[in-house]
Amino acid sequence: NNGRCIGVCSAISILNGRCNNGLESKWKSSCTKKYRSYDEQLHNYPTLKIMAQSTPLPFLIIQKAFPFLEKVAPKIAGRLGYYLFFRPMNTSLKEEEKALLKSAEQFKLNIDTRAMIGYSWGNESSNKTAVFMHGWAGKAAQPYALINALAAEVYKVFAFDGPGHGASEGTRTHVFEFVEVMQQLQEKIGDIDVLIGHSFGSIASCN
Repeated sequence: NNGRCIGVCSAISILNGRCNNGLESKWKSSCTKKYRSYDEQLHNYPTLKIMAQSTPLPFLIIQKAFPFLEKVAPKIAGRLGYYLFFRPMNTSLKEEEKALLKSAEQFKLNIDTRAMIGYSWGNESSNKTAVFMHGWAGKAAQPYALINALAAEVYKVFAFDGPGHGASEGTRTHVFEFVEVMQQLQEKIGDIDVLIGHSFGSIASCN
């Protein structure tokens, strides 16, 4: 549709084939100046920066250990990498995230026999819809400040915990399952005005 798609990674990217400049420090000076007209309201939300989350400890350990393991035991590193690639690590919720989920209306979607937990915020009568799609090992409430800001304006905001993430069922997943949940959500809510994806969720958002 004619909605906007914003992908926010550790390096922020604006998708839709218009801007992908890499480092967050360049985002305001290049991406938003050139493409501010796509959504002035989102440009005014500094809370987009909250998506540059601190790296959880398990990821730091993997980042440090893998280069060494690849050199001394490449086969073991390969098997371990394959195992981890499809199994997200759940991280604990912050107090702000718990409060946001408590204020949400919940609904369910499904991947085969697994229940996917979705959330919505904002005014039911709103005619503008925003959707957030979290990244690998992320969760629906991750951008709590952004969701609160959008819901306080004119948007009805939707998000879901992907397969094997947060409150959703499962232990393994991949990008095509994220895409399938997103398609189910769109069938449920109709046209989407603003689609925001973080990291892994940005890839799924483009499908």
